[in-house]
Amino acid sequence: MNPKVFISHASEDKDRFVLAFAEKLRARGIDAWLDKWEMYPGDSLVEKIFEEGIKQAQAIIGYLEQQRQQALGERRTECRRGQAN
Repeated sequence: MNPKVFISHASEDKDRFVLAFAEKLRARGIDAWLDKWEMYPGDSLVEKIFEEGIKQAQAIIGYLEQQRQQALGERRTECRRGQAN
């Protein structure tokens, strides 16, 4: 049985990086769970991701582009400022 990994990513990053990365994992015998391959019209997003993707995975890989990381950091700072007021 091949190891199974769930790949968490922003949809904007799928074509830019994630799809090629997942294909390379599969070429090396790792069963990469990617929404594009595993989900179909009408599927429940929550059920597919949490019950099939994450629950059955031995590992989770998260991809977060540096620009998105910076934006999240800025949002956290804004939230902290709002809580302090």
